[in-house]
Amino acid sequence: MAEGIHNEFKGEAGSLLQAGKIYGDVYVGTRPARPRTPNQLSAKAAHYVNNERQLKRLDTILRPESAEGGLRTALIGGAPGSGRTALATEWCHRHQSVYPDGLFYTRLGGAGSAKAALADMLTAVGYGRDAIPSSVDGRAAMWRTWSSEKRLAVIIDDALRSAEAEPLLPTGPGSAALVVQVGSLTQLQARHSAKHVRLEPLSEEAARSLLERALESDKVAAEPEAVTGLVRFCGGSATALNVAVALIDEFDWPVSRLVRQLERKGPLAELALAAMFDTAYERLEPLARRCYRAIGAHPGADPVGVGALAAAVSAEDLAEPMRELVRASLVQEEDDERYRLGGLIAEHAAAKAAEEDGPRLTEALLIHYRMRGLACAEAVKPGRGWAEALWPSLGRFEPVPKEEALRWLEVERGNLAAAVAAAEDPEVVVQLCLALWPVHETGEYSTEMVAVNGLGVQAAQVWGDDLARAVLGIQLGFGHRQLRNWPRAIEAFDKAREAAERAGSLEAQATVEESTGLIRIDEGAEDEARRLLQRNLRLAERIGVARRIAMAKFHLAKVSEPDSALALLDAARAEFAEDAANLRKVDLWRGIKLGEQGNRAAAEELLRTVVREAEAAKQHREHARAWEELAKLADRAGETAAARENWEKALEIWQLRGFTAEAAAVLERLSAAG
Repeated sequence: MAEGIHNEFKGEAGSLLQAGKIYGDVYVGTRPARPRTPNQLSAKAAHYVNNERQLKRLDTILRPESAEGGLRTALIGGAPGSGRTALATEWCHRHQSVYPDGLFYTRLGGAGSAKAALADMLTAVGYGRDAIPSSVDGRAAMWRTWSSEKRLAVIIDDALRSAEAEPLLPTGPGSAALVVQVGSLTQLQARHSAKHVRLEPLSEEAARSLLERALESDKVAAEPEAVTGLVRFCGGSATALNVAVALIDEFDWPVSRLVRQLERKGPLAELALAAMFDTAYERLEPLARRCYRAIGAHPGADPVGVGALAAAVSAEDLAEPMRELVRASLVQEEDDERYRLGGLIAEHAAAKAAEEDGPRLTEALLIHYRMRGLACAEAVKPGRGWAEALWPSLGRFEPVPKEEALRWLEVERGNLAAAVAAAEDPEVVVQLCLALWPVHETGEYSTEMVAVNGLGVQAAQVWGDDLARAVLGIQLGFGHRQLRNWPRAIEAFDKAREAAERAGSLEAQATVEESTGLIRIDEGAEDEARRLLQRNLRLAERIGVARRIAMAKFHLAKVSEPDSALALLDAARAEFAEDAANLRKVDLWRGIKLGEQGNRAAAEELLRTVVREAEAAKQHREHARAWEELAKLADRAGETAAARENWEKALEIWQLRGFTAEAAAVLERLSAAG
C-alpha cells in the first residue's frame, strides 16, 4: 500500500470510511484493464422539434462552453410521454464534442438498479467484472475515482429517489448529469445545486411540425384536417405521436384512416392516448399481442427475458413478434434479448392483460421463474436438499451448467424478488425464496434477503408446513446476520428451531444449531458456540451424511483447542478432497490453529498458500482473512511494519468487495496501533 494511505488512517479513519473517502483512496492508481470511451446514447432523432427553449435552459444550467468548476446537474421534469428522455438525449448529441471522456445512459427502476447501473458503467469504461466491488458504496467510490479527472455527460433516466441517482453522479470538472425525474429528488437539489427544466406537452404547431418531418410530405399536405385531428388526439404526447408515425409507416395508411380508427374509440380527450395504443395493439399479429400482454402481466419493473416470455405464451421462437413490437414503438429492447415497456405503454399493456388473460400469463411467468430458479439453485448449490425434501414429486431438474445458472440467477434476481411479492400460492413463494438463496448468501443483497425471506416465513405459516417455516427462518436469520443484527438473527433461528422440532427434521435442527453457533462466534461467546456446534456434530452423525459430518467438524474446530481443532480439520479435509472452495476454507483455519499452537513457520506457509489460491478463485472473504491472520502472526512476533502491511492488504480487499463492517474493524485496529 502507498505511504499516503497510511497517513490517512491517523485520527479520522472511521469518518473516512463513513464518508466514502477511504474507498477512493484505495482506488488511487487503479485503471481499467481495457480503457474505453463509451457512447451509450440512442440514435439522434431525425425529427426533433419544439423544445428549443428547454434546450437553451439546459445550456444555461450545464454550461457546456466551460470546463471550469464542478459537476452541473439538471432535473428534467414533465408528464409521462412528454419526451423528457428525448430532450436529454438531443442535448447530449448536440454537445457530444464537449465531453471527450464519454456519454453515458442509465435507467433506474426495478430491484437494486443503482448497483446494477454502476456495474454497467464501470464495465463500459473497461473494468473487468471481477475487478468491480460488490457493494453499492464500493462501486460508487470506484466510479467517483475514475470520473474525477474526466469530463463526461450522464443521463440518469426514471429517477424516483435521490439516493438512487446520487451514486451515479460523476465528479470530474465540467461534467454534466441530466436526471429524468419521476420523484421529487429534493436531496439532489440541496446537495448538488440541481436546477429544474420543465417539459410541457408538445404544442399543436410543434406536433404538426414533427409529423411533417417524420412522414412523407405529400401525406401531410394532402390531408391537413386529418393531421389536425391526429395532433389533437395525441394531446401533446411525443410517445403517442411516435406510435402514430410507426402505424402510418408500417401499414402505409393515409392519416385520415388512422384518425377514423381513433374516432371510433371515443371522443373524450382523456381516452386519446389509450385509443392510440389500442390502435397499435390491434394491428399486431396474435402472438405479438400475447407477448405484449405477457410483459404487461409481468411482476416487477425489471426487463423481461425472452425465455420468460416464451414460457408465458407457450411459443419457442419469438424473434418475429418481438421485432413487430419494437417496430411499433410499443416495446424497448435491451441487452441479451430483454424487453421493457415505458410508463404510459406499461400501463396500457397491464390494462390489456387484465382485460384478457393476465392472471394466466402471470401464473405462467411465476411457474417459469420458480422452476428455472430451482434448477439453477441446484446447479449452483448441489445437494442442499430442501426442495427435494419439501416436494419429493418434483423429481430431478434438467441439468444447467453452473456458470450459466449463476449468471441467470444474478440477472433475474430482481424479477425473482418481485415474483415473491406477487405470488399468491404460498408454496410458490417458498420455492422462489429457495431459488434466491445462492445469490442472497453472498452478502450483497442483505436487505432484500431479509424482506424476501420475511415474506417466505409468512407464506410457510399460511401453507402450514413446519419444515418450510424452519428452512426460510434459517435463511431469514442469515439475512439478519449479514446485517450484523445479532438479536434479530437469534430470534429468527430460535423460531426456526421450534419449527424444525415440530417437523421432526434432524437436518433442519442441525442447520439451526450450526447457524446459531456461528452467530455466537460472531458475538465472541465461544463457550455457547462450542455447546451448539457440538450438538450440531452429534445430530450430523445421527443423520449419517458424510458431507454434513465434515462441515460440522469444520465449524466445531473454530472454537476448539489447537490440537483437537487440527484433528477435526484433517477429518473435514479428507471429505472435501474434491471440493476446492471448502478445502481453502479448511486450510485457512488449519493455518489459524497452527499459529495458535505456536508453529509459526507452518502456519505462515499454509496461509500464504490460501492467499494465492483464494485470490485466484475469487474467494474474497478467505483471501482477506488469510492476510489478517498473517498480520496477527507478525504482531505476535513484534514485527510491526509487516503486520501493518498485511492488515492494509486485508483492508483493501474488504473495502473493494463491499464488506463494510469487516473494513471498519480493520480500520479501528490500525488507528489504535497508531
